[in-house]
Amino acid sequence: MHIPFCRCTLQGTGNCYFVKCIAVLLSGYCIKTNNLGTVENMGPTELAVLLSGFYQWFVNDNGTIPSYSTLNSLRLGIHTYLKSATVNSSIDIVNDQEFDGANQVLTERSSLAQLMQGHQAIVGPTHEAITKEDMSILKENMNCSTPSKLQQVFWFTLMYHFGHKGREILRALKKDSFLIQKDDAGREYISPNQIFPEGESPSRRRLWQNVHIYSDITVPVGNPVDIFHLYLSKLSTNSDILFQRPIKTSTNDNTGPWFYDKILSKHVLSQMMASISQEYGLSRVYSNHSVSNSNPFC
Repeated sequence: MHIPFCRCTLQGTGNCYFVKCIAVLLSGYCIKTNNLGTVENMGPTELAVLLSGFYQWFVNDNGTIPSYSTLNSLRLGIHTYLKSATVNSSIDIVNDQEFDGANQVLTERSSLAQLMQGHQAIVGPTHEAITKEDMSILKENMNCSTPSKLQQVFWFTLMYHFGHKGREILRALKKDSFLIQKDDAGREYISPNQIFPEGESPSRRRLWQNVHIYSDITVPVGNPVDIFHLYLSKLSTNSDILFQRPIKTSTNDNTGPWFYDKILSKHVLSQMMASISQEYGLSRVYSNHSVSNSNPFC
């Protein structure tokens, strides 16, 4: 959304006029999203959800994604307002754990802006199929060594073979939405369960019933059955959610779950392929649609 009056105010988070503008801007966002609560009276959980959407919504005056410095100034302005004598809130939106998801949205959005600036000649994110060269980069470098990387590989495998795109549909998936079975020859394969995510069209449901992904299909990033086995084994046993929030660790710990029993942010899911594009230095910023568009049979 275009915010015409805010561009000239992002110059100093200690500026009183700046803080007042941020308060007005955030209140306006509450009204726009039909949020009946006020920022001043929100608890940490409700405010974190609001800020996740707010960081995603905010754009520069020219419609481009803001840089990290701009988004960070925005966040610090909100923080200053909450700590002001007017509100006097004990909430810390920068450091409190409840705001990890919102801060992750901010970081990934600013990273996407930086990546897009580095690819001025290629407008992104694009829905085009992933090129052979970029697919080779993913195959050589994607791995399951950490919770976040494992989730990337699993998500990519699911998107490539089953063609999911909508973040709400992905968030509706459960552990039992897919089955790992064996055919008469003893070969393992993945097939959709009869429990379909809410929102899927009848045509997609009929297509699902005929999809069997075998373990010998290693395109594009590895054995899909092994990937499903590993991912499911690392999920928290306290939740049946399929896309759980990864634990922030860089160690390959095989002794316990790698995920919290909390659902992954819809913003993280919606930007998954854009984040992968940046992390692995692909030639352009791909959208989630690009993954399924790369599969000629999907």
